[in-house]
Amino acid sequence: LGDARKSLPNDISALFPDEFEFTEEMGWIPKGWEVVDLSEIASITSGKRPKERYDVPTANACVPLFGGGGIMGYVDEPLLLQPAILTGRVGTLGLLFRITEPCWPSDNTLIIRTHNAYDFDFVRFQLEQVDFASLNRGSTQPLLAQRDLATRRLGIPSDALRTAFADLVCGWFDLNKCGIEESILLSLMRDALLPRLLSGELRIPDAQEIVEASA
Repeated sequence: LGDARKSLPNDISALFPDEFEFTEEMGWIPKGWEVVDLSEIASITSGKRPKERYDVPTANACVPLFGGGGIMGYVDEPLLLQPAILTGRVGTLGLLFRITEPCWPSDNTLIIRTHNAYDFDFVRFQLEQVDFASLNRGSTQPLLAQRDLATRRLGIPSDALRTAFADLVCGWFDLNKCGIEESILLSLMRDALLPRLLSGELRIPDAQEIVEASA
């Protein structure tokens, strides 16, 4: 941990132990960390099949419908309102989705909701280390049993360290979200203005005024 700690702010670095200890379940882990089932820090439930689904979003049905492989359609109301991690239960296994906006998880997904908000991204990154293929119980198609995920053993640090991690990582995700939204806006403006500029319908000064008004 020595070299890694040097790159961290002093207040966060001080939260890490100076040595490791051996555990029967996970081998060597930082001293003082606990080994727990995922179900001890998060709830795991199955999604549901919506009454109706649409292939493209409409004014009345713009809520993303998630399957194990990502967005598979749209519905008119959300099933999930709180932040959660989604992963495939049947069909597609191993993909993880960090959900912070209202959506509808289908019945071929599992919904992981942490008991404490500061564990949200910590659990997500822990799940990235899971070999989901080794948990497959399906014969005709891939299947992930809820119990197999619930009993997954995790090494967890102190509440203080997990809180510091959450504060740091949430800031990164917020910046990433702003960047994506800005990129989408710029793409829409490009698609709207470029044809008019090329046709001569719009002049450069007029385009600048439109861009400034949209900023």
